[in-house]
Amino acid sequence: MFWIASVNTGLGTWSTAAILFPIAWVEMIIGAWIASKLYSKKDQRIIEELKHVNASATNQLIKGVELKLDQFLKN
Repeated sequence: MFWIASVNTGLGTWSTAAILFPIAWVEMIIGAWIASKLYSKKDQRIIEELKHVNASATNQLIKGVELKLDQFLKN
Protein backbone atom coordinates (compact mmCIF):
# COMPACT_ATOMS: atom_id res chain seq x y z
CA MET A 1 0.00 0.00 0.00
CA PHE A 2 2.84 2.37 0.78
CA TRP A 3 4.33 2.06 -2.69
CA ILE A 4 1.01 2.64 -4.47
CA ALA A 5 0.28 5.60 -2.20
CA SER A 6 3.72 7.07 -2.87
CA VAL A 7 3.13 6.85 -6.63
CA ASN A 8 -0.36 8.38 -6.33
CA THR A 9 1.00 11.32 -4.34
CA GLY A 10 3.79 11.89 -6.82
CA LEU A 11 6.60 10.78 -4.51
CA GLY A 12 7.45 7.63 -6.48
CA THR A 13 7.35 6.17 -9.95
CA TRP A 14 5.29 3.32 -11.34
CA SER A 15 8.40 1.44 -12.42
CA THR A 16 9.69 1.38 -8.85
CA ALA A 17 6.27 0.39 -7.51
CA ALA A 18 5.98 -2.41 -10.08
CA ILE A 19 9.22 -3.92 -8.80
CA LEU A 20 8.74 -3.33 -5.08
CA PHE A 21 5.03 -4.14 -4.76
CA PRO A 22 5.46 -7.91 -5.37
CA ILE A 23 8.47 -7.99 -3.04
CA ALA A 24 6.49 -6.20 -0.33
CA TRP A 25 3.57 -8.58 -0.85
CA VAL A 26 5.80 -11.64 -0.39
CA GLU A 27 7.31 -10.04 2.72
CA MET A 28 3.81 -9.47 4.10
CA ILE A 29 2.79 -13.09 3.47
CA ILE A 30 5.93 -14.44 5.16
CA GLY A 31 5.44 -12.10 8.13
CA ALA A 32 1.80 -13.14 8.48
CA TRP A 33 2.79 -16.83 8.39
CA ILE A 34 5.44 -16.31 11.09
CA ALA A 35 2.99 -14.33 13.24
CA SER A 36 0.31 -17.02 12.88
CA LYS A 37 2.76 -19.68 14.09
CA LEU A 38 3.86 -17.58 17.06
CA TYR A 39 0.34 -16.65 18.11
CA SER A 40 -1.00 -20.18 17.72
CA LYS A 41 1.58 -21.45 20.25
CA LYS A 42 0.75 -18.61 22.62
CA ASP A 43 -2.98 -19.19 22.18
CA GLN A 44 -2.68 -22.90 23.01
CA ARG A 45 -0.83 -22.09 26.22
CA ILE A 46 -3.44 -19.47 27.19
CA ILE A 47 -6.29 -21.88 26.42
CA GLU A 48 -4.75 -24.54 28.68
CA GLU A 49 -4.33 -21.99 31.48
CA LEU A 50 -7.94 -20.83 31.07
CA LYS A 51 -9.19 -24.42 31.19
CA HIS A 52 -7.39 -24.90 34.50
CA VAL A 53 -8.68 -21.61 35.94
CA ASN A 54 -12.19 -22.30 34.64
CA ALA A 55 -12.22 -25.76 36.22
CA SER A 56 -11.10 -24.34 39.57
CA ALA A 57 -13.70 -21.57 39.42
CA THR A 58 -16.43 -24.04 38.48
CA ASN A 59 -15.52 -26.31 41.39
CA GLN A 60 -15.59 -23.38 43.79
CA LEU A 61 -18.95 -22.27 42.42
CA ILE A 62 -20.43 -25.75 42.83
CA LYS A 63 -19.14 -26.00 46.41
CA GLY A 64 -20.65 -22.59 47.18
CA VAL A 65 -24.02 -23.57 45.71
CA GLU A 66 -24.00 -26.86 47.63
CA LEU A 67 -23.25 -25.00 50.87
CA LYS A 68 -26.05 -22.50 50.26
CA LEU A 69 -28.44 -25.32 49.37
CA ASP A 70 -27.55 -27.19 52.56
CA GLN A 71 -28.13 -24.03 54.61
CA PHE A 72 -31.44 -23.42 52.87
CA LEU A 73 -32.64 -26.99 53.42
CA LYS A 74 -31.73 -26.88 57.13
CA ASN A 75 -33.92 -23.80 57.65
